[in-house]
Amino acid sequence: MKPYLEDESVRLYLGEALDVLPTLPDSSVDAIVCDPPYALTELPTTLVTDALTAWLTGDRAHVPAAGRGFMGRDWDRFVPPPAIWDECLRVLKPGGHLAAFAGARTVDLMGLSIRLAGLQIRDSIDWINGAGMPKGKHQLKPAHEPIILARKPLAGTVAATILAHGTGGLNIDGCRTAAGQDYRDKCASVVGLSSNRNGDTYGEWTGTRTDSAHDAGRWPTNVILSHLPLVDEHGRPAGDACADGCVPDGCPVAELDQQTAAMRASKPSKTGSGGKGGGTIYGGGKSIPKDGYVPVSRDDQGGASRFFPVFRYEPKAPTSERPRLADGTAWPTVKPLALMRWLVRLITPPGGTVLDWCAGTGTTLEAARLEDFPAIGVERDQTAAELCLVRLNKPYSVALFDGGAA
Repeated sequence: MKPYLEDESVRLYLGEALDVLPTLPDSSVDAIVCDPPYALTELPTTLVTDALTAWLTGDRAHVPAAGRGFMGRDWDRFVPPPAIWDECLRVLKPGGHLAAFAGARTVDLMGLSIRLAGLQIRDSIDWINGAGMPKGKHQLKPAHEPIILARKPLAGTVAATILAHGTGGLNIDGCRTAAGQDYRDKCASVVGLSSNRNGDTYGEWTGTRTDSAHDAGRWPTNVILSHLPLVDEHGRPAGDACADGCVPDGCPVAELDQQTAAMRASKPSKTGSGGKGGGTIYGGGKSIPKDGYVPVSRDDQGGASRFFPVFRYEPKAPTSERPRLADGTAWPTVKPLALMRWLVRLITPPGGTVLDWCAGTGTTLEAARLEDFPAIGVERDQTAAELCLVRLNKPYSVALFDGGAA
């Protein structure tokens, strides 16, 4: 099949995923990052049970003839069927990871469809943001989106799979949350450096006491925070309301810090903390990019938000990240570029290929390019594919690969 777009780093196909994915070789991609349909519509129980029955009795591509989903879009009428995830499983290398966004109401159905393909659910990342609007008087204000983290079964152990295929682990060091002296002091006290807190319960510590603090900061969490966005006259997110300081009311980051109150740094240890720069799993990764992602540690003092990755472009992509055609046409469901870069970096091994089978306007593809990974995209909608061309034809700088600015 001829690509709609092909350059040195990205290959994009225009067509249905179930037509394009079977043309890709087995075990040919290292990671899949995608934002599939959520099915944001009314799904009667009979409709769901009929779909499950069809899936379990062999019709794995079955999608009910339900109503229309998000903003009346036909493509959002139901979650992707197992046939899609069957192909994802086939093209992933053993141990390759999948990160798939889902809707809060339908994450159970999305996860079940993924499980039926044989992918193993490993975790769920909660993306907490503040710009959702309740759709009725009897609904809660939506403020988070789950991201399903799954993995193709290993070929033996994690270590054996990494040696054989390069996949199986996560890029922990490349996605850490930067921290200051408080974090280092606590790491030192846990292992007993300059501390007398040993032996009270389990006996005297006799092993080698090493500082567990890492130069890049804290271990990445399965909770991601977003600052409050600016909104336009129609109530749609259009930028970063916290660019000049956190908005006190409504920003998830500010709300968390207010509830936990300011926490002071612990007393500095006598030995200090050298920190370790060695790799964890893939290790020795790229530096954390500064556009959109907020690694500032504030010397590790403040509220609890400092324990989590925080992104500035919230919660949907700002106007500057939304490609438009000459007639002004844009796409309604664009994820922030910094968030997609973090996800791509988390699950893709060095030099690995990233797949997005529902590419939309190409945010995942741009994120992969900026992280120096080759990428493959599939998109069924002509307009979205044209917007993807606009996005990917923008000039970009190699400096971004090292966290610099364009």
